[in-house]
Amino acid sequence: YEGNAYLCDCAAPGLRILRFNEKGRRVQTIDVPVEKIEVGEDFKRDALAWLKSLPHLRALPIDPAKMVYFPDYFPAVRNILFDNGRIFVQTFFQKNGFSKFLVLDLKGNIQKEIYLPCGNRDIIQLDPIPSFTIRDNVYYYLMEEVDSEDWELHSMKLDKVPGQ
Repeated sequence: YEGNAYLCDCAAPGLRILRFNEKGRRVQTIDVPVEKIEVGEDFKRDALAWLKSLPHLRALPIDPAKMVYFPDYFPAVRNILFDNGRIFVQTFFQKNGFSKFLVLDLKGNIQKEIYLPCGNRDIIQLDPIPSFTIRDNVYYYLMEEVDSEDWELHSMKLDKVPGQ
């Protein structure tokens, strides 16, 4: 973003974002204290059921449950996006089908917390690119209509989303 590379340090105890300049030199470390989110039994059960439903895994002679390791806690960051001088950090916390996003300024100060539609149809995001983005303060996300298997593009202005 703006000539810098931002990397999330998933091994950090909280939310840590490292900013590197165009020469690869670390120029900033953003640390934000966040509450750890436990990987609960419901998530494990749902994730294993989802994995077992995938056609290419059903054909394997090995039970997918034996191929998966669940950590005790989720990483602090699920996805990270940038728009208009702000950092949008999607967390693993969900409420009523919405994901919690932390909105930070570029110094790492929390401006607000917002809840947005997940935009992810899979319980585990296998693709490194999420099915949503933010551009000019508008949140765009894809949702699959399960019955028709069609994809729909939705959008919402972020200034209309109340802070939580």
